Amino acid sequence: MIHQTVFSVSDDETRYFMNGVYMEKANDKLQLVATDGRRLAFISKSSGLNLPDFNGVIIPPKILNIINRRAGDEGLISIAVGEKNIFFRFGNYEFSSVLIEGQFPNYSRVIPSSQTQYFEVQTKDFLEALKRVSLLVEQKSRRVYLTPGPGTLTISSQETEIGTAREEIPCQYDGDELTIALNYVYLEEPIKAIGTDRVRFEFTEAMKAVTIKSEPEKDFFHIIMPMQME
Repeated sequence: MIHQTVFSVSDDETRYFMNGVYMEKANDKLQLVATDGRRLAFISKSSGLNLPDFNGVIIPPKILNIINRRAGDEGLISIAVGEKNIFFRFGNYEFSSVLIEGQFPNYSRVIPSSQTQYFEVQTKDFLEALKRVSLLVEQKSRRVYLTPGPGTLTISSQETEIGTAREEIPCQYDGDELTIALNYVYLEEPIKAIGTDRVRFEFTEAMKAVTIKSEPEKDFFHIIMPMQME
């Protein structure tokens, strides 16, 4: 859950309430959410245990990164939530951290209720093409262009003083051709975290939110807001 969310935390100190990962209980599930206002990472898991009720809290990424490195793949982790602190215990480790104060944004408002179009690609093909195309992005904007068409996804970029880069990879898509501009870092980080052989991009139109999911779908997703074309 940490692996799927922590990289989406905002580093904007003026919006300190987005400088951590939000943890809450929803029904019988534990949910983690992170956003910087231009992207959002969400994961929801059932622990199989009787989770006590607690108010949602914002956890600093530093303590989560430490836990992510130290915790094994198996076994239980104990978590205690206080008003201003959070405590973790697993194996021979005990950690505590202050919580970030403030009101986390109402993230549910940016999660699309339905998206009418989608395309699917092989993760390895996409990441390799993205890496090559990103060599010619404007460093300030980091903008790349995705143009899905029947059977083919075109990934392109343009650096004003040098030139353009363009690659085509196979994709599964049967909608109308369109072009979406996105920050390549916001594409690369979640797709690496997803870790499945195929990924699915869901969208409605070029300037509305794009949702990236694993294929087959799991209990997490990532949302990216498109950029202006120029």
